Amino acid sequence: MLDASERIINRLIVLILIIAFCCSFIACEYGRESAIADSPDENALETQVQEDKQIGDNAKENSTKSDIVIGIHTMVFTDDDLEALTGSLPQLADMGINLVIVEVGYYYQYESHPEFGEEADISFTAARRLSEKAKELGIKIAPGFNCLGHQSWGRNTSPLLTVYPELDETPGKYKNNVGIYCRSWCPLNEDVNPIIFDLIDELMDAFDTQAFHVGMDEVFIIGDEDCPRCSGRDAGELFAKQVNDLYKHIVIENGGEMYMWADRLLDGAALDDVYSEWESSYNGTYTAIDLIPKDIILCDWHYDALEDYPSIDYLVNAGFRVLTASWNDIDATEKLIIKTMQSRQENDRVLGHIYTTWEISNIEDLAEWGPMGETIDLLK
Repeated sequence: MLDASERIINRLIVLILIIAFCCSFIACEYGRESAIADSPDENALETQVQEDKQIGDNAKENSTKSDIVIGIHTMVFTDDDLEALTGSLPQLADMGINLVIVEVGYYYQYESHPEFGEEADISFTAARRLSEKAKELGIKIAPGFNCLGHQSWGRNTSPLLTVYPELDETPGKYKNNVGIYCRSWCPLNEDVNPIIFDLIDELMDAFDTQAFHVGMDEVFIIGDEDCPRCSGRDAGELFAKQVNDLYKHIVIENGGEMYMWADRLLDGAALDDVYSEWESSYNGTYTAIDLIPKDIILCDWHYDALEDYPSIDYLVNAGFRVLTASWNDIDATEKLIIKTMQSRQENDRVLGHIYTTWEISNIEDLAEWGPMGETIDLLK
């Protein structure tokens, strides 16, 4: 039997245990309610997730829109043309243009080769003024020069082959250029590149840019049987050799960015003959596509309205970045841009679109170019 004092002590111990248990229970309940009160509502959390996702989607969409290249190509012959182009830049920028390819050719006043200056009227001052205005507006300028082909037009031969006829792929042939489309220089003549590189360097300096368009389109005379250097050589290898020479100088040695027309790289037969011999190759140059660097930006031009433009995917699948290019047919421009945007959704190597303006009479009217005004919103 427990005495009275022991019974009192036992009761006190039981009471203390009961009080401790109750305090613990109360604390747990309070903590649980506080946690519930402090945690976000499930609907609110879901709303926040959706808002964050929308912000991300919007950022991605805006980035995609801002990254798209919307360019315009034009030819210039005089300082007046450059001044007019400079005056057009603000309106072009407002429309969304962020690349201007300025085809200069032999019309610049080359200090390194004044022998080409008989028709030269474009000055360093006018070129630099254009460049400065373009930079203010966020527009990239890419001067252009026709390399390899297009060394004549009609009866007129380029200054290069006029002054140095020995650099011609077909010297002494085709008097007055009768029977040919355009002359070419010889890609294996070692005296050509030093001259052309001088001209390219001057243009890149005058326009204060790292971007350069080398042309290379519509080359039909290559590997001529009467050329002592090229006769019997593979057309694709000859074409690739010229491309690689230009790439080495512009990109590797000078850190530039090289653009070129894509037609000579397109295998017309492999593309089911949907393109003409002008906009695709049937003379063997297309094999060069596997022999040149993949970071050249290819400008894939097509001026007719077609049901499809398989060359876009053809070039992208070969590893190149692509800008499509249209001309003066509004329906054709619209169809090409629609295909461009569809392909761009699938592959970001499709960079955008260029509006070419061959033979536009007044540079002042460049921003009024009809196909551009009718279709540019499709690119935004």
